Amino acid sequence: MNHYVTVVRKGEGPPPSSVDELAHKRIVLQRGDVTHEVLGRLGHDKQITFVETQEDMLRELAEGKVELRALRPDGTVRHGLTRGYAEQGADGKVISLYGTYQDITEYKLAQERIHHLNNVLRAIRDVNQLIVRERNRDSLILEACRLLVGNRGYRSSLIILTDSGDALLSWAQAGL
Repeated sequence: MNHYVTVVRKGEGPPPSSVDELAHKRIVLQRGDVTHEVLGRLGHDKQITFVETQEDMLRELAEGKVELRALRPDGTVRHGLTRGYAEQGADGKVISLYGTYQDITEYKLAQERIHHLNNVLRAIRDVNQLIVRERNRDSLILEACRLLVGNRGYRSSLIILTDSGDALLSWAQAGL
């Protein structure tokens, strides 16, 4: 069964009726949601904010909390966290905006580094398990390359085995 929930604040127009209409919109997903994979393949990864529970999701939307990514004129990227709300008059029109901005670039870079290091550790674990399991040398290096590219986010992998005189014994690659 496919499902999704769209929440649009009053006065922000109708909810999107297609994935294409999500361009430049903020997307809040519960961590582990299968929708993330689909939206990622369609190029919406940078718009996604993850939360742990549905309650957290509703709180984020109600608070006006937005995580953003900005490209500066010098080409550097900065990450920020904004929180805000609009004060409305008796007629429902916005009369004041209140909010804060916090630069979270270092935090985001640290998160990316931790994610990368966790992937490296998983790759090492996967290859170590393969070494214990696989007895055929050629199958071992081919599967090691495939594991690194398929499961751990490496673009390519090349393993070349030589003897003590540097003569080629075997090689394997994936993603090249």
